Amino acid sequence: MIINKFIVVYYLFLFFSLTLGLLAAGTGLQILTKWHPTMEPETRVKLENKFYLCSFTVFLGAWVRIVMIPLWFFMLYNLIPVLPGAMCLAGVHLAVSPYSWLASSMKLILPLLYFSWITISIIDRKILEQPFLKFRHYFLISLILFTFIEAFLDLKYLLALKPINVPCCTTLFNLPFKGVPQLLTKTHWYFGIAFCLFFTLQIFLITLFSKRKPSYLVVSVFSILIFINLSLALHTKLSPVILGTPFHHCIFCLLQTNMMILAGTVLSFIAVYLSFSFGLMGYIGFDKASFKKISIFLYKLKLISIILYLTGFILLLIPTLWALIRNGYI
Repeated sequence: MIINKFIVVYYLFLFFSLTLGLLAAGTGLQILTKWHPTMEPETRVKLENKFYLCSFTVFLGAWVRIVMIPLWFFMLYNLIPVLPGAMCLAGVHLAVSPYSWLASSMKLILPLLYFSWITISIIDRKILEQPFLKFRHYFLISLILFTFIEAFLDLKYLLALKPINVPCCTTLFNLPFKGVPQLLTKTHWYFGIAFCLFFTLQIFLITLFSKRKPSYLVVSVFSILIFINLSLALHTKLSPVILGTPFHHCIFCLLQTNMMILAGTVLSFIAVYLSFSFGLMGYIGFDKASFKKISIFLYKLKLISIILYLTGFILLLIPTLWALIRNGYI
């Protein structure tokens, strides 16, 4: 096991989030076991107060987990000098594979749930009818469950981490390696074209979405497709083009050496999370009697998502065009 100041700080955040998760799980279980329709008014009030405590705990815990996302990757980045052979985060992940890959994947995928729950909770509390109250009850269970799974993967990685020799990203992605799909070792525009296509359709759909329930669901689906294709486009095509090495496929090297690409990717991911929340909230709230009030908040969320999408795309486009001109593609 390796210990340094970055790992210690991450441990503190991890155990704090686990404490919040255990508190929320215990309170929620107590509510479920004691809640029944014929309970006395006094008991109902006590359980409702406990539910608000449970909601606040999960709300705080979700924010803590969001803060832990950049902290996790910053911690991994500072482990590169400790692991012989590691040139980027790919080598750091190989030290405790596959738990490291699973833990990092959870850091990027779970914000779809965190952002959605936080957004829906904030909006639900501002509407008198609280149209998403029942939905938030069920959402709490999944959030708490995924928090424990994510924490288990983090601990599995940190406790098993040792200063061992690991291969670099070039060995992993560009030489025959068992378990790595060939689609990730070739330079092609497939994912880049797919990203641009879904990005254009998403902007069009969010801006001029029809007032129909399925359109909101399509926005959430497109958010996931943009997330997947952007990540793979950065890895398969943009990394060798921008890094100036035809066979250097590594999203980690690209993000740690080009700050504009990193900023564009982060803003794009946040836009994906918010647009997913926008679609989810519109879909489940479309049939509610208070949809007119919900639509006011949807409009604000839509504007923020569009601004972040466009800003992120511009930040990604500038270094890409410059690299294409420099390498003679344009």
